[in-house]
Amino acid sequence: MDKFANDINDYLADNRVEELSELFSKFSEEFVKSAEILLPEEMESLPNEDFGLIIVDGKTVLRKYACSSPELTILNTELLLKDASTIPDEFVKVAGWNLAKACHRFGYTDGLTRLAKVASKTKVSNVVSTATINKVNFGLKKEASLEIEKAGFALPDEKRYPITNKEEVQQAIEYFNIYEDKFKQAEKLVYAWNTAAAARTFGVPISEESKISKYASLNPHYLNQQVGLHLELRKNLVDEKYEVLYDELKTKTSEFETNPLAFADILTKVDTEAGLAPMWGGIIENPVIVALDRIKTASIKIDGRTVTLNDIKQLLEHEKIGEVLDSYTLNELHTIDALDVFSTLPTPVREELYKLL
Repeated sequence: MDKFANDINDYLADNRVEELSELFSKFSEEFVKSAEILLPEEMESLPNEDFGLIIVDGKTVLRKYACSSPELTILNTELLLKDASTIPDEFVKVAGWNLAKACHRFGYTDGLTRLAKVASKTKVSNVVSTATINKVNFGLKKEASLEIEKAGFALPDEKRYPITNKEEVQQAIEYFNIYEDKFKQAEKLVYAWNTAAAARTFGVPISEESKISKYASLNPHYLNQQVGLHLELRKNLVDEKYEVLYDELKTKTSEFETNPLAFADILTKVDTEAGLAPMWGGIIENPVIVALDRIKTASIKIDGRTVTLNDIKQLLEHEKIGEVLDSYTLNELHTIDALDVFSTLPTPVREELYKLL
């Protein structure tokens, strides 16, 4: 068995007493009493069809995820769902389909529902040859899994907000969407990056409108080229005596082109002094969102709808666009950063623009 096969075997080791003990703690006392862990010789006597997965590596055969009884099916369903982030996708899909079939047979509807997210969508044999595994994908998946395991938390330095499995990742996303404003600026980025990475590893979807997506797409190495528009918007919201602070900051943007977080720190202080902090996330974006550049996309999610570059083009061609936007903003909408420009516009202005589409 080569190193690749050994790596797989390590992830699917039979000696999983601690994991089984942890799983048993989640079930009723009645289930624990009725469940039976088969001895090796008893496992060997089971026919091939009583396993969710049979791995063939040359002359070596590994039979995994036994599903010959309700109890074994339930336990091995839970083990597979736990293994899903660390074993080849080909194994997950095959074992998932065959365990789902057993879940249906034994009436384990909860397991059937969760397996549907990872199992093959079509009928498959329970036999998989290691020769059919995409080694590159498995290597990347393994590396990502180890990174997540090493970090283990959305905020690893403080060991807070665990993200070591699908359920924890989902909870971390939901928590951040509700309490994002309670975190320090730097914490928001670390939390979002780690949680987004864990979501990719465990196959947890993240909505484009999620605050995790918003922060995870930010680039901490470059200043947002639309920062001037954000500063101009702020000037329209403050007393005249504070306008000079934003003007001064605007003249220094070139100093922060490769250090946007420093710019965000200064903008935070200015916003706080000018009394704009309570407006973050509403009328204006918070300093981190303003300062950091982001990956350019062909569309954005905003105000509960998708706005595309084609939409911007349609707006620019509309005969009444000059009644809604000034010439400076119109010129900015003709650039490659048009969607970023659109996102900085005040909500009432965007609502007027939607009427033109």
